[in-house]
Amino acid sequence: MRSVAACRSVELIAPALKGWLGVPSIISLRYKQWQKLGAQVRQGERGSVIVFYKEFERANSGGEDEERPRFVARATRVFNAEQVDGWEYPASKVKSEVEINEQLEAFTRATKANILHGSHRACYSRQTDRIEVPNPEQFVGTPTSSPTEAYYAVLLHELTHNAVIRFMPRAIENVRLAA
Repeated sequence: MRSVAACRSVELIAPALKGWLGVPSIISLRYKQWQKLGAQVRQGERGSVIVFYKEFERANSGGEDEERPRFVARATRVFNAEQVDGWEYPASKVKSEVEINEQLEAFTRATKANILHGSHRACYSRQTDRIEVPNPEQFVGTPTSSPTEAYYAVLLHELTHNAVIRFMPRAIENVRLAA
């Protein structure tokens, strides 16, 4: 199976599609791109129209406008990975540097929070009452924290949003009244 990177990608639109349109996957490609990967857009699915900008190559005309780059806007229709059959997310080839902390794992299980690993961002959704976090192998260390610390810091931060709903429901009411 060819990777998504083998197709010419629709530049920088995936995060926008996920954030603005609420699509569940960050991978969106044109119909023919999905076909090249051996996938098929399901019948009845509707694509999203996106606009991207591309630098326009022009012949030397010798004018004073020559220095400025020119851009052309293009619109295309893309389909999200959740709208196709015959394609799966590639497995991660990166070995996780996160060391599982059994105490923190027991704590997160005790909260009974619905935690979905494998997301491309960390967030708490009030609509679905679910925490989404990237897989542990996506966390890397920094000069001030290890991959393990980074992973659990993000997970515990998202659990605080969940706690407001589950254990402190009046906190939401107080925030509304203060605004």
